This record gives sequence, structure tokens and C-alpha cells, in this order.
Amino acid sequence: MADSTAAMAAVTFAAPGTQQGIIEKFLEKVLKGTLRIPETDTFPIDQNFYEAGIDSLMAIEFRNRIQTVLPDKHLSLDSIVHHVTIRSLTTHLLSLLKLDVAETVDIEKVVASDSILPLDIQAAPPACQPPAI
Repeated sequence: MADSTAAMAAVTFAAPGTQQGIIEKFLEKVLKGTLRIPETDTFPIDQNFYEAGIDSLMAIEFRNRIQTVLPDKHLSLDSIVHHVTIRSLTTHLLSLLKLDVAETVDIEKVVASDSILPLDIQAAPPACQPPAI
């Protein structure tokens, strides 16, 4: 779960236009783990969780996995029931985290850059970067 925590931490440091893509990628990874879908498979961001096979116990597991990276926020199970796609749940999480959905991100470009997981020095704002040696 260290990669997941790093991904959500990256949201704090990310430019507003990339936060949505980071959360979408994080949710996709957690959802695939919950559904036991291979990491190499894709999960469309508008695919309904329940139509994809999530049952009530899996929904609790999915919520619990997300909650572990939101220690100071409460994600209700009701949120998972009402936000049944990655896109919808991402918008809800952005709201919960009080972040703006500034613009839609081309997730394929973000994923291709492989700058989402794990959190690295490039994700930190310039003030947090170590001095050049």
C-alpha cells in the first residue's frame, strides 16, 4: 500500500490540472486489486463498478483500501454506492479533499510518463527539492 499512499500524497504536490488523473489512476489500481483484475488490464473510467462485478463485500474492501490513504478524511460506504465509476468517485474525492477539477487530463499521457507511482522528487514543488550538488 506504500505506492498507493505515495500516489495520494502526490495529489497534494501536483499541479491542479493533473490531480484528477492521479486520483483516477490510483482508483483504477485499487479497483483492479479489489476485483482481482491483472494490473496489465485496463478498467474504463466510466465503467460501473457493480456491472464489473463488485458486490457489497468488495465495495467495503474497496472503500477500506481507499480510506487507508485518507487518514484525516472520512469516505463513507455510501460514497462508493452513489459514485459508481472511477470518474464519478474521482470528482467526489477531489471535493472531499477540497481540490478543484481545473481541467480534464489526458490520462494516457500521464500514465505513459510513469510519473504517478511512486512519488518521486519530480512530483515535489521546487521549494521541496534538494539543492543541486
